[in-house]
Amino acid sequence: MANESQLRPHAQERIKVGAQELVWREVRLEDCLLDFTQLTREPTDWSVAYAVCYIQCEKAQTGVSVKIGSDDQARVYLNGKLIHEATGRRTYQADEDTVEGVALEAGLNVVVFKVVNQTEGWQGSIRFTDAAGQPIKGTRLTMTPP
Repeated sequence: MANESQLRPHAQERIKVGAQELVWREVRLEDCLLDFTQLTREPTDWSVAYAVCYIQCEKAQTGVSVKIGSDDQARVYLNGKLIHEATGRRTYQADEDTVEGVALEAGLNVVVFKVVNQTEGWQGSIRFTDAAGQPIKGTRLTMTPP
């Protein structure tokens, strides 16, 4: 997808990818695990999925850790900048990779999570924590950009 780092979708927005028209949809989860196989209900071998969310911060925060798991390859963009890339084939393991020293801006922060599946399982997770591994305070997660 062209300009994937700049994605800013909202629910029900239509997008054309090649000859196919797709619709962004809002998904609410009980935890941080995205199981794309269950979400799509389509064959998922050799597929790509994007998950986008918006983090509203009361004030700027530094020293944030981002914990990522994916099956298989993945990229994470924060505010248009690549902060993580997993390039190898692997099975899902929660918090397999950690990016430390991440800064969140006061106001709106945009997270784009791309997960590429080769074959079989297709999962991903992402968590933002403080240096002690606790959820960050003073933030609100939304799927609708202002």
